[in-house]
This record gives sequence, structure tokens and C-alpha cells, in this order.
Amino acid sequence: MQVAFYGAGAIAERHIDALRRTGKLDVAWLASRTPEHAQALAAKKGITRWTTDDQAPLGDPAVEAVVIAYPTFRHAELIQRAVAAGKHVVCEKPLAGSAADAQQAADAARAAGKLLLVAQIRRFWPAFAQAHEFVHSGVAGSLLRATVDFQTEWDWSGRGWRVAERGGYMLDMHVHDLDLLLWWLGGPPRHIWGAGENRAEREATVVLEYPDRYARLEFCGRVAGRKYPTGALTRYQLLCERGRMEIQVASEVVVEQYVGDTQQLARHAAVGEEIRASWDGMWGAMAAALTEGAPAPVPVAQTVDNVRVVLAAVDALETRQVQELRT
Repeated sequence: MQVAFYGAGAIAERHIDALRRTGKLDVAWLASRTPEHAQALAAKKGITRWTTDDQAPLGDPAVEAVVIAYPTFRHAELIQRAVAAGKHVVCEKPLAGSAADAQQAADAARAAGKLLLVAQIRRFWPAFAQAHEFVHSGVAGSLLRATVDFQTEWDWSGRGWRVAERGGYMLDMHVHDLDLLLWWLGGPPRHIWGAGENRAEREATVVLEYPDRYARLEFCGRVAGRKYPTGALTRYQLLCERGRMEIQVASEVVVEQYVGDTQQLARHAAVGEEIRASWDGMWGAMAAALTEGAPAPVPVAQTVDNVRVVLAAVDALETRQVQELRT
């Protein structure tokens, strides 16, 4: 299947390499807002056609799908144009910059009968997929608490739209962690509250409150001596009635799983191995959905909920008021 790729930033190469490794997809067009970036990446990756005209690839009948790796605020509008042109869409996270835009994009794809797949890459890390299986298997009973603790020393100067647009740091970075929490806990919470600042170089805590359990995301971006990415440290814990699972991500990924007092799993992997496996797993699942009719690896309704919850968390931090989510 031939796809058109929109974007020539840092993440583009990873997408292009991984989608090609599936053996089922290739890039017919590369589009970018910056001609020199488009030309350089197209030459590097052997892509014969590049353009700064977003509409040109949509008019090519050989293109059956588009991959959108443009800035978040461009996602919804381009998704709607792509599905109207009869193309399936793979979109970088987050789906859109607002809950309303995310829902409109999802509705447009459904109305057009086209797939809308969102690259929630963390779900495809082997460690995080194991955590999902641990919780939903019920082997250790019901989940009581899920926590994420992220520590680093950030320099987010010059990040442009990533901090200027609605949602800022939380929507660009911790959309990953909140998606994992929602995936593990089975859906959005009733209430969200927070303390701290939505800034990479500061710290905050966000709590997702459910009727019988809760989740917490805590981050700090000014931990001396932990410069991102090599020094960053993230700890995940899933506490169940009769067991727990813990994942630590630094220079390596360490996974421990207990049922009662018995250790069921202990695994170490280089973080690069885990990341490579996630890219191949995600694009393998995307390719199967696009070319073989397999189910969408991440249901689009969950990606809409992800945007909704992240922005409610931002509101909780900014207003210091508990946010109630409508079901």
C-alpha cells in the first residue's frame, strides 16, 4: 500500500523506517511546510515525490492512506480533508488539540468509512503490554492503584507550538502516560484534580479518581543530574488486591511482577530494544488494519478520551479546581 507522509521533523524517520519494515507499506509522497526539510528527507529516504502543497498527495489515486506527523494543531483539519478524499489516516498522538476537534475528526472518519489510527506508541512497549495483560487477566485480583513517577532535568526552551498551543507540555509529553493509565484502568475517571504547574521544567501531580480505585501521574522536570533523555527515570506501579507489577525505565527497562509473595516475572531489557520493539509492533498492527482488515490496534474512541482527560488535567492544574468528566 502506498502512503503519503506529512511531516519532516525528528519523528518522521522513525515512522518511515518502521512502516517500511512491515513489507506492506511504502511512502509515495513526502509533504512538509518547509521545502528544504522535505527535499532533504525525501532524498535521504529515497522518496521520489515531495511537496509543500498539502493537497497534492490527496489527489493521487495511488495513495490509499496518509500518515500525519504535523504539529498537533494541524491534525484535525488535515484528517478531515484526507478522509473526504477517500484516504485512511494514521495520525501521531495526540489526535487533536481539543476534545471537540478530536471528536469531529473521529466522526468524519466514521462517516467516510475510513480508518483513523492514532500512534499511541507506548501501548506497544512489551513492558506496558505485559502490564495491561497482568491487570486485565485478573490473576492478582482487581486493580486498586496505578501510579507514574517521571523525573528528569528538562530544557524546553525553543519548543515553540508545543508550549504555546492549548494543552502545552502535558498534551505533548504526558499524553503518553495518561493514555497508559486510562488503558490499564479501563476508561476515563469520574474526577480529575491536580497541583503544580503544566511546565516541563517544574513539577505537578495529577490524580484520576474512580469509584473504587485511583491513578496518579507525578512529574518533576528540575531534578539535578538527571538530564533528559539519558538521565530520565520513570517508575510505574500497578497495585492489585493480591499482587503488584512495577516497571522502571531509565537506561534499561526493569519489570517485576508478583502474585502474593511469589515473583512471577523479572525481566531486564535495554531501553533501545524496548523502543525498537514498540515501533515494529505498532506499525505491524497498523499495517494489518490497513491492508488485511484487522481491528484498529487502538480504538479511536479511546484516543478521543485521551485528549479529553489530558485537557481536563490541564484545567485542574490551571484552576486548582476538581474537574468532573461527563460520561
